[in-house]
Parts: sequence; C-alpha cells; structure tokens
Amino acid sequence: MGEDDRHWPLSSEQQRLWFIDRLTPASAAYHVPVSWRLRDAVPLPEVVATVGRLLARHDALFTAFAEVDGEPVQRLLPARELPLEVHDLTDCPAAERDARCAEVVREVSRRPFDLSAGPLARAAVIAVDDHVRLLHLTFHHIAVDGLSLEIVERDLAAGLGGAPVPPPPRAAYVEHCARQQERLAGPRAQRDLDRRVEQLRGAPELLELGRDRPRPRDFTYRGETLRFTVEPGVRDRVRALAAGSGVTPYVVLLAAFHVFLHRQTGQTDLVVGSPVAGRGDSRFLDVVGLFAGTMVARTDLGGEPTFEAVVARTQESVLDALEHLDVPFDRLVNRLVPQRVPSHGPLVQVLFAFHETGPAAGAGAAGGAGAGAGGSFLTREFVPTDTAKLDLTFTVYDVGDVTCYGVPTTAPPSVR
Repeated sequence: MGEDDRHWPLSSEQQRLWFIDRLTPASAAYHVPVSWRLRDAVPLPEVVATVGRLLARHDALFTAFAEVDGEPVQRLLPARELPLEVHDLTDCPAAERDARCAEVVREVSRRPFDLSAGPLARAAVIAVDDHVRLLHLTFHHIAVDGLSLEIVERDLAAGLGGAPVPPPPRAAYVEHCARQQERLAGPRAQRDLDRRVEQLRGAPELLELGRDRPRPRDFTYRGETLRFTVEPGVRDRVRALAAGSGVTPYVVLLAAFHVFLHRQTGQTDLVVGSPVAGRGDSRFLDVVGLFAGTMVARTDLGGEPTFEAVVARTQESVLDALEHLDVPFDRLVNRLVPQRVPSHGPLVQVLFAFHETGPAAGAGAAGGAGAGAGGSFLTREFVPTDTAKLDLTFTVYDVGDVTCYGVPTTAPPSVR
C-alpha cells in the first residue's frame, strides 16, 4: 500500500463531524466560509497560482473519508488540485457588483462537500479587469478550526504580497489523529473519562431557552447571526472586575452569560460549552486541521447567589473542566447521552467563546488567543451562513476600543 493509500484513524473531533455528515449530508452547517478583500488589486493568474500552491501544502484539506470494517478512516489524496472558480465582473455595472459578489459567495459557501471524495476546500475569486478584488474560500469544518484559518490567512497575505512559498509544516495532521487515538486507548485516558463522567452525571439533558414555543421534532441547523458592539467602558469594567476577583475576563463574561441563561430558562444547573485549541504539542502550531474541541463546564446557580458568588462558582467549574481537557467531547456524549434526541444537540446546546484579539483570532483554551495574521493586505469580511450548529452560540471579540458580540441562533421558533 502506497503512502497515499494508507488509512489513518480520525481524530475524536473528526469522528463527531463525520457522524453528523452521515445524518445530514447536504447540510452547510459545518461549512467554514471565509472572504478576504484585497487591499491592492493582484493580477488574476498570480492569485490563482499562489492560492493553489499555498493550500496544497496542507494535507488535511486534501483528504477523503471512508468506512472500513465499520470504522471511519481517512486517506490523503494523491492529487492536490484545489477547485477554484473565477467570476469576472468587469462587464457587471459597478452599482451591481456587491450584490453579485454576495450571490457568488453564498452559492459557493453552501454547495455540499463529498467527504468520501474530497478535497475539503474550494475557492472562488472575484475579478475586475483581470485583477482580483475578493478571494473567497470555503472549507469543511472536519478539516479546519479557528487557528487553521489564521495559518491560511497568514500564508495568503505573505504569498500574495510576493513572499516565497514556505516549506511544508513540520508535522502532518494525521499524525495527531494517530497519536490521539493511541493515547485514548490507554488506561489513563479511561480513568480521566470516568472521573469527568461522574462530575457531569445527572446534569439536565436540555437547557431550554425557548419555553414559550414548542421545539421542532428535528434540529434544522437553520440560523442567523446578530452582531453588535458595546462601549469601551464596559470592557474596562469587565477587566477591572476580573482583576479584583483574581480571574480572567473570560470567567467574568461566562459568569454573566450564566446569569442570562438562568433568567431565560429558570434553570440553576447550567451546562455550557467553550471552544479549546487542542494543540498541546508545539509541532502542530502551524498545521491546518481540526484540533479544536469543546470544553464542558457545569455550574450551579442555586440558592440565589450574588454575582460575586456566580463568578467564583464559574471559576471552579472552568478549572474542573480544564483538568480534564484531554477528554474528548464525543466520549463524554457517548457515556452520558446514550440515547440521542433529534431535536437538539447532546449534552451541550449553548456555546460561549471569548477571543481577546479580535474577530480573526484563533480559539485558544477556554476562550481563545492569537492574532489576525493578514495584516493590512487582506481584510477579512463577515460571511453570513444562515446556519447554526447549536441553539445559541455567544461569541465575544475584544478588539481593544470596542468589544464586539456575535450571536448565531438557530431557526426553530422556540429560540428565535
């Protein structure tokens, strides 16, 4: 068997998305669309060649999945040809170009991926007079996470600015998958799983946000994103409160989110997820792939606590979760929710994320860290997806002068 035909295990994070894709193969809920406006118009042939060369460096984007003996496996594709469409808007009236561009981005973003064939990325460029004005990439989430987008953005900004193509990453994503599965097969991983299961046992099956309307029978993944900003004074008060309480701003904001959830649901036993980077090995810091996982924090708001007490309880639940960060989310679900309900996600229906360095930041442990790498050459633009993976995802971006909040919500009337 040649190197390109070798079968590799999936990471735990990939296994979950592979299972979801089998249930809803045409859904765009786990597509990751990204658009960049180019500061300078770059000749079309240069963009096409640069994008193809840079993305070909990343194995995870050129992978296909199959089922062998009842288990999912992945293999690297022998060809590294990125699907790339060119949309020439030279003859389109200037007043209509933005609408046409949005139409192209929407269509490319929602087109289904075939995980059994790959690749797991596609590109589209918007050109005027043979120069590219906008570059759009759509990935499947099974191949990328937040930090992966930073790596791609950094490479593109450098490459389109004339820098040479960097060497391949030091490690391959499939090596991470193999090592993770080897570790999870050991006795220590089983003990960690058992301890974490006991901490979460008895948690409510559902955090019901929309008590005024019936929940649909099947989760639809339809949704929308609401975006707004708050004044800098709020950011300053959050940081002051965090410093005075000996916690991070993430903990203070999560505590406030807990209060919001309690008021919406009336529940005091709250289970909330947060993204974690999952890149403990420094060799994988420049590797594109799905490393990010979901940290599960369970917090008790019983007894009418003061907000100071809520912050302390939130800090305790976060520390408990961080101690078991290597326990994959899907394994917790398999132990705690053996019978799935199609109307909502298992174990966690609400996600909270905090990014301290702006909307382009990659997700780090318990909230995220990292910086946008595109600089001024590429400007990332918001791409609406009309989808949502959970009932509610609340994301806070701290951009310095203002703090931006994004709230993707699902379409079921119970939470609209």
